[in-house]
Amino acid sequence: MNFDKGLKKQLRNTFLRANYFLFFLFLNPSLRAQPFIVKEVIGGSAQIGRIFNTGAVPPVMPMRGSAGLRQVSPSAVQFSNRGNDKRASSVSAAAAGLNKEELKKATVLLEATNQSPDFLSPWSRYKDARGFGSGFVVETKWGKRILTNAHVALNNKNMIVYKAGRPFAAIVEKVGHDTELAMVNVPDPSFFADVKAIPLGDLPEEQDEVFAIGFPHAGIVPSFTKGIISRMQVTPYVLTGRKLMLIQTDAAINPGNSGGPVVKDGRLAGVSVQLLIGSQNMGYIVPITYVEKFFKDIEDGSYDGRPELGALFQKLENLALRSFLGLKANQTGMVVTDTVYGSPAWGVLQKDDVIAAIDGMAVDNDGTVMVDGYRRIELFYPVSLRQMGERISIDLIRKGEPMRVQVVLKPFERLIPGPKYDIEPTYYIFGGFIFVPLSYNNLHAMGNSADPGFWQSYNYGSRSTEKKEVVVVLRVLANNEVNQGYQSLSNAVVTEVNGVRISEIKDVIGAIERHQGPFDEIKINKNADFGSRIVLNSELARRLNVEILRHYGIPSDRSEDLK
Repeated sequence: MNFDKGLKKQLRNTFLRANYFLFFLFLNPSLRAQPFIVKEVIGGSAQIGRIFNTGAVPPVMPMRGSAGLRQVSPSAVQFSNRGNDKRASSVSAAAAGLNKEELKKATVLLEATNQSPDFLSPWSRYKDARGFGSGFVVETKWGKRILTNAHVALNNKNMIVYKAGRPFAAIVEKVGHDTELAMVNVPDPSFFADVKAIPLGDLPEEQDEVFAIGFPHAGIVPSFTKGIISRMQVTPYVLTGRKLMLIQTDAAINPGNSGGPVVKDGRLAGVSVQLLIGSQNMGYIVPITYVEKFFKDIEDGSYDGRPELGALFQKLENLALRSFLGLKANQTGMVVTDTVYGSPAWGVLQKDDVIAAIDGMAVDNDGTVMVDGYRRIELFYPVSLRQMGERISIDLIRKGEPMRVQVVLKPFERLIPGPKYDIEPTYYIFGGFIFVPLSYNNLHAMGNSADPGFWQSYNYGSRSTEKKEVVVVLRVLANNEVNQGYQSLSNAVVTEVNGVRISEIKDVIGAIERHQGPFDEIKINKNADFGSRIVLNSELARRLNVEILRHYGIPSDRSEDLK
């Protein structure tokens, strides 16, 4: 697979300059200061960037982005809703903007206690941490709720919302990690009784004046900061690294503002989310369009997330490449370089297909489409406005022949999954050996001890029917009767157990539990100290496994999802 090295360098340099931080005040011990590898797809080419080190880290850091461009239909891509008379009239009639006092009353301070899982000891958690963020009251199909950032509600164990200084117990109901939004409820009905919900407004334009409201540094009363919208662009979100739309403003947004409303004419224009360290008066806002999609997504009781196609692309700005592919002078688009196993594009798109249009929108050679009749924007934004399960049409050129295909958007997973939150780690223990499926969370926890090849697989590894996960021996819990001589083994890829090729961690469990012989043989990738084979006494490993678990204070030999 060929990747655009210039774009790799561009993303790496962008992130090194950026040093994105979230606004929340947690200092989470589970996320130590260390380099991060980030994968993004700009114009369809895979990108790599190394993120900064810092002595004090927020609860989450920049991470890998998506591995594909998401597609969208013309009806879903109106960048601005100005000119949409039907919607504009309904908004103005049903939801007049709030005045300053009403906005202050609708903006609240959140105190959250989180407890993150320890991916090096996947049965345990770190010490709880406490932090503050902002939120605001909105109207939903379930009644009034509080909207805030996802990173404010991550791994939440307890939530308190302060209204005029009075604490109220709260519950995190829904979290959308990719668009950095979370919905919180306060069961006490008196909390919402005298508060007006902030009505949803329009997507602002460049040079529009907005106000960012929130509780910087966990202040007692909300602050109002005036700013100007400087631009709107597709940018990696700190929490997940996915390239989605962000609005840039010069409003002075400070730590603690996370999750606070950004309003225009008394109506919601977006949600404060992240800042650019090293730059003065440069903050970022989740656009109102993602707020609307978040509410639409959770109507069925669950959040599915923003869909993506699951294909890698390359720009077609080079004349030689265009000639090589047999394109005419008036033909534009992006060329497919690969598709992800199990994704919507899998089995539909092929390598060297040229994507000429998506649901009638012409794709330019730089990977952009025209929206609102005047604005060129990367495909990441308009496609992110779609919902899972929707069908899209793609006009493509395959071996010189034009054709149209249909793709159904659906969730899918990669060989090594990206960052996950609000989940319990997966693990299995046998004879003191801790088996885990490799993920971004594991790699981050490993830090500098992670094999460089893991990052290569993370960025470029392909999932298949034969290889659904990368299973590793995370480390070994020492017991001299069972695993002496193997106790320093760590981060070793498991290829075979008792003659069974390993595609996923469930294969490890099956190969061990069905085995009848006197020895358990575990094959790993070649290791300088251990070769490629581990042999255990089957009877001892089974009999002493319970003792090992008890000795190390581990409640079960496997995680709940493997029971």
